Amino acid sequence: MEKSRINILLSDIRFWILVAFLLRLYGITFSPLEVNHNWRQTTVNMVARNFFEISNNIFLPRIDFAGDLTGITGMEFPFFNYLIYLSSLIFGFDHWYGRLINLMISSLGIWYFYKLIKQLWNTKLAFSASFILLFSHWFKYSRKIMPDTFAVSLVMIGLYFAFCYLQRKNQNILYLIGATLLMPIGALAKLPAGYAYAFFIIPLINKQFEWKKKAYLFGGLTLGLLSVLFWYFYWSPYLTTHYQFYHFFQGKSLQSGFFDILYEPKLFLKNFYEYPLHFVGFGLFALGIFSAIRADQKDVLTILSLGMVAYIPVILKGGWTFIHHSYYMVPVTPLMALIAGIGLNSIPNRYIFTLFCCAYLVDNGLSQMDDFKVRENYFSFENLEEDLNSLGVSATDLIVINSHPNPTPFYFSNRKGWLLSNDQIVNSQTLFEITKGKAKYLVVTKECFGSNISTTTKPIYSRDTYDIYNLSEFYPPKK
Repeated sequence: MEKSRINILLSDIRFWILVAFLLRLYGITFSPLEVNHNWRQTTVNMVARNFFEISNNIFLPRIDFAGDLTGITGMEFPFFNYLIYLSSLIFGFDHWYGRLINLMISSLGIWYFYKLIKQLWNTKLAFSASFILLFSHWFKYSRKIMPDTFAVSLVMIGLYFAFCYLQRKNQNILYLIGATLLMPIGALAKLPAGYAYAFFIIPLINKQFEWKKKAYLFGGLTLGLLSVLFWYFYWSPYLTTHYQFYHFFQGKSLQSGFFDILYEPKLFLKNFYEYPLHFVGFGLFALGIFSAIRADQKDVLTILSLGMVAYIPVILKGGWTFIHHSYYMVPVTPLMALIAGIGLNSIPNRYIFTLFCCAYLVDNGLSQMDDFKVRENYFSFENLEEDLNSLGVSATDLIVINSHPNPTPFYFSNRKGWLLSNDQIVNSQTLFEITKGKAKYLVVTKECFGSNISTTTKPIYSRDTYDIYNLSEFYPPKK
């Protein structure tokens, strides 16, 4: 009897979602200083903090390293950043709110992914696919202060609502509202998540759904899609042009991206066979494709083909950036998890099935351990703002930091200014021309985010990881 209860518990996806949630609470209050993606997390927090401290206009997001400009620039729609800002109105600003927000929404996303697969196929596949997705690289990205799993979760929840609206006999307006709101918001929060719109080709041509329901759903989704197109192809480029600072990567030409992939094919392929599901998971993915072909599962093969083809423009627009940033694979990871779930379910022996589940957990767990700790020397940057305050550096004083292209130290300084390289700084004339003589202090990161600068000028403050200088001693003397 007791063994039966344990089996029931282990076969309930809610148990695993809870376990994964609790595991990821470890270090949840850490500052965004882990080695991987600290720059991406701190730029998200910069925008949220500027909503809190400067202006809460969601249409005018701003970062800190635009020199003497406003810092307003084009970027993804800052919905995720705004939730951090709203949390700060209640609790005061802190570094880690985005971690918890992302973790909660991404955990909810797994639950609705399970419900969607269960509704379209069966409970067994829903469990296997959700289990694989939960412990994929989704596990680490869902606790980072990044909008990727957050955005995809909103889209998956929207997909579930959309299919509920189409399949159920009663015309529940709440499902329609949920789908037509959440899918566009997810795509706005992270544009690649919007590739899931392609999956609606299937119900559109499926005659079993009422044409009236399809008309309402696709009408609402089209209106939402227009808001996505407006933001990314008009408003975001307008902000970049008007406020004269480029920050957000808008992609490159398809041809250029294609040649980037040809130049680094091994790194490109790693985005598929290693990063999302790691090696055991990718083996199950390959087994799933084989099983689907063997069983002639046309619906699964159609969804896989449609999803991968729809993602090709994202891959090509990303090019080098796609190759070198594994989080670009987050939007297609649920699709890969679905196929891997089919592969896992094709294993008839219960003990071998369990063995593969354990191997998958170990394989993915070991590959993600580094994302749950911060190296000791990185923690010193939590003191940067306090150190600047102790030196009498005003919150409005413009500074220079040598950590180009990584803006993380700028976030922890809570100042505005220029993010430069060592070469730009050691040439005093170049430094003066770039900053127009307006920057007052220089922070030299010596190991974590940059390298030391050889100079005879003495710092006014020094730590093992950074030095602070008065810039008046760096500028060329006035004639």
